[in-house]
Amino acid sequence: MNQFWSNNGEKCRQAGTWIVSALWIWVLLSYWSCVPLPKFPISNFEVSFFLVLGIQILLCCDMKEMLQFRNREWNYVLALLAVTVICLFLADSRPGAFFTVCNFCLLLYVSDRWNWKIGPQCLALCGCLGVYIQWLFWPELTSAKRNPNMAGTVIVFLTFTLFAFVERWIQKKWLRILIQVSLLLVAFHQLWIYRGRGTAAALLFFCIMKYLVPAVAWQKEKYYRLAFGILSIGSVLFAILYTAAWQIFDPEKVLRIFGKRLFSGRESIWLEFLQHFIKQPFWGAGTNFTIHSFSEFNVHNAMLDILVIHGVIVFAMVLAYIWWKMKRIYHAHPKNLLFITAMAGVMAVFWESVTDMDLLWTPEFMIWSLMLMILNSDPDKIQEREE
Repeated sequence: MNQFWSNNGEKCRQAGTWIVSALWIWVLLSYWSCVPLPKFPISNFEVSFFLVLGIQILLCCDMKEMLQFRNREWNYVLALLAVTVICLFLADSRPGAFFTVCNFCLLLYVSDRWNWKIGPQCLALCGCLGVYIQWLFWPELTSAKRNPNMAGTVIVFLTFTLFAFVERWIQKKWLRILIQVSLLLVAFHQLWIYRGRGTAAALLFFCIMKYLVPAVAWQKEKYYRLAFGILSIGSVLFAILYTAAWQIFDPEKVLRIFGKRLFSGRESIWLEFLQHFIKQPFWGAGTNFTIHSFSEFNVHNAMLDILVIHGVIVFAMVLAYIWWKMKRIYHAHPKNLLFITAMAGVMAVFWESVTDMDLLWTPEFMIWSLMLMILNSDPDKIQEREE
């Protein structure tokens, strides 16, 4: 067996990569397609993604090292997931909440090891374009009602991902600019139609980080780390301060954006979740309760979700892992246009998730996580050192 693997290991990995990319796109299309397509055999998207991600880890990681607990990062992820299970048990939570943290942390783990060659990347690109075109024209493709905010989110996240594909594979500068300007015009037009404030802010943030922040600023690691610090811990502080402001000011007398009140409902949702969280802050409120401020169980803030559902301990461990991983990714890449584009997109997703859950929800992060795969395929990537 060892002889077979030594002779054919690379071929098996490449074949496995094709399978994973096909499964990835199948799961993606199973959720986002507007037209009838064969559904993925497992109906639960979190479990489906967990299995696909697990196969990807098997393909690109040193399993012997992981099984022998000689990989310190993997050991940390296992400890984090073990603490998550314990906290969910103490909170008497539903088990599905585990996959929110699990899939996100496994994605972070594999993000700087995940390298698809041109063939699987083309397959992923075709899947993204398939979803993108369908959501541009979904009123003509189906009579089913769709959430306009969701339509804006899909278009914007795919815009970020397609930007990364363009930076990676289009060599001619004039063609890159033409495609990217076209993508931006389409995205802004879609947001004008759907009145999506959160995604409009994310798209604007992306443009600022990509086009207005000087390249020299990306060379300074302290600014990069500060940005992720603000986008993570600042997300929770914003929710708390926003809720406090709602209790002080008259909601009807504050300014409106896109015809919507500044205080448009998030504040009452956050207040209710925080009230549950305060009762057991160390292991969190769990998910085994009903909220009255919204029609579904949705925190509408990704980092706040980790805090209030899983508790202070899990939140601190996830936060530390995000910061460490973003630092590792920073050190592994030259600060070229591909790096700036991909990380501006990732930062924009963090920004958008201050008022939504798309950083953590499986259908959405199956889109934006592809930016990390494209970035990791950069031929100019710096050889990593073990830490």
